[in-house]
Amino acid sequence: MKRIVLLLVLVVVCSSIHIAGSEQALEDKEIKALEKQLKKEPNNTELLVTLGKAYLGADDYGTARHLLSQAATIDSMNASVFALLAETYIAEAQGGYSEEIHGDQNYQTQLIFHIFNNINRAIAVSYT
Repeated sequence: MKRIVLLLVLVVVCSSIHIAGSEQALEDKEIKALEKQLKKEPNNTELLVTLGKAYLGADDYGTARHLLSQAATIDSMNASVFALLAETYIAEAQGGYSEEIHGDQNYQTQLIFHIFNNINRAIAVSYT
């Protein structure tokens, strides 16, 4: 009986690893397709936002931030872009402190400033 239970647990674990790997492969293909399309349309705000969201979902906050900043430069009246930019900083700040506490404390403080700056811009744009 124990062997059957262990076998079932092993099957479930292997299945979840396979599913996670498949999802990652699908995510990578989607990102590559979006990047290819962005090369053709570098000023497409909707495409920049979609690709920024994809990188945010892949926990690549720097790339997501770069793409969303480009979108904000093109469309400075889009509140959702600034909200997404704030989300990139929030997601990164949730990682907590690193071993290098002093340098990390300064970095975490800067993340908070960026979060509030982008939230304030999103609110300001919403009311104009």
